[in-house]
Amino acid sequence: MRLSFLLLSLAACTPGSDPDPTESDMPSFFDLIDALGDISDFSESPAPPTVAPGETAAPSGVDAACWSWQVRTDPGGAVPPDLTFQAYDPGTLKLLTSATDDQADGVWDTTVLQIWDASFDNLLRQRAGDRITVDTYADGVRIFTGIDEDGDGALEVATRFRAEDGRVVSGERDETGDAVADVGITFRYDAQGRETAIEEDRGFDGTLDASSERTFEDLGDGRSRERLAIDEDGDGTVDVTSIRITDAAGLLVEQRFHQADGLGLEYEHTYDADGVLTETAFTLTQDGVQVGSTATTRFVYEAPGRIATAHVYIGGEIHTESNWTWACP
Repeated sequence: MRLSFLLLSLAACTPGSDPDPTESDMPSFFDLIDALGDISDFSESPAPPTVAPGETAAPSGVDAACWSWQVRTDPGGAVPPDLTFQAYDPGTLKLLTSATDDQADGVWDTTVLQIWDASFDNLLRQRAGDRITVDTYADGVRIFTGIDEDGDGALEVATRFRAEDGRVVSGERDETGDAVADVGITFRYDAQGRETAIEEDRGFDGTLDASSERTFEDLGDGRSRERLAIDEDGDGTVDVTSIRITDAAGLLVEQRFHQADGLGLEYEHTYDADGVLTETAFTLTQDGVQVGSTATTRFVYEAPGRIATAHVYIGGEIHTESNWTWACP
């Protein structure tokens, strides 16, 4: 999906004009890439520990971080148990390392490593499997993003951004790894500085080839709705829709994902007086009508940001149970 990267590029400013790749005032792709250094160096991220199947002992090498073990089991035995280790910065609980053993065989099947800036405000590098994503910031504003799909140290996709008044207004993306811009990007915002649109011009010919539009609505009683509509191919038809509804405290109470050519999903969140979160998932028709509950998950937290248990129910029967063990300095 063309906009998969753009949807992560949230910035705010006044609209900018379509960028011209021959007269760009942004740093060159070569200069931005040269300044990255070794993008494959993740030595600052705690390495996941070596464990035996089902082991949840205190890991070595992560003394400076909070860490947690998640053990997920199926009471009926239909789903293999799995184990997830995660290490966090203790001050912010920002994720540093995550590793999951899906087969309960003592081998990490998926690993994610992340490196943040000193303030833990901006994520600089992430490795998820072989895929590496790297970001560069100037005065807290993202000015470059690169993607190395196979972990060989070479960027297959690179995007540079132009900022005004501390916010991004436009960008150019190289999709072939030749340091030449293939796509122009324009960001648009409302009077409150909220992003309202992203537009792509492939080939810089003045044609809108893909776009996203974001709208905001006050629903009363402190609730607000944010709707994101994506046109993936520039034909003027919405292909993907996402809706988020939050309450007065900023808690998510409803979220919908819908594709024009298929079924969608809706998640409803309720919170009790003890802060226990219950999430119910529904399948949606093409018209956005609920056709039945698919799963209900009940989350219990031991402290803000620190989940203790999660139980997933399907058809009223328990499907999986997860338990977390936490330790922080």
